[in-house]
Amino acid sequence: MKKTLRAVLAAAIVFALAIAFVSCTEGEKTVEFKSGKVSGSNVYTDDDGEFKFAIPDDWKEGEVMEGVVNIVPDSYPEDSNNIAVTKAAKDELFDTYTQETFEQLYSSLFNEVNFVKFEKNKIDGVPAIEMVYTINMQGISMKQYAYSLDMPDSTISITFTEVSDSDLSDVVEDCMNSFEVLK
Repeated sequence: MKKTLRAVLAAAIVFALAIAFVSCTEGEKTVEFKSGKVSGSNVYTDDDGEFKFAIPDDWKEGEVMEGVVNIVPDSYPEDSNNIAVTKAAKDELFDTYTQETFEQLYSSLFNEVNFVKFEKNKIDGVPAIEMVYTINMQGISMKQYAYSLDMPDSTISITFTEVSDSDLSDVVEDCMNSFEVLK
């Protein structure tokens, strides 16, 4: 169980750091990760009040590690699915990223990575990259639904990690449909 939890949390952190790493490869940039919190009404809002989104009623804020806010089911750690949220400095290269950019980076980080979806779109009016991929880390298979959003003053990453036979597609859809830019 501990091996599973470590691998799942590590995968979420790796995604967040990968977004920052990709943006730093083209030039000097200082990345400052920021966090937020889940309110009693199960709405995650970042500390700067730039965005918010609803989370399921039976989920709660978990540990904040390396600037990554982890949101986990009430049944955690038995259920190790999670949502990882990071906020970093604005990435001026955001619109240059391609599926190949992420495939190259992830294949250097994970034993196995298989992209299912890569799509550029808009979420509440801001440019977004939506990725769905499967990874294998320390012998544990996971599916991640990753969203990177090019906010006016920052880059937001929201990653939903699905472990084993669970299905987070409804959770992902509900959370991202509720995403709202506040300023």
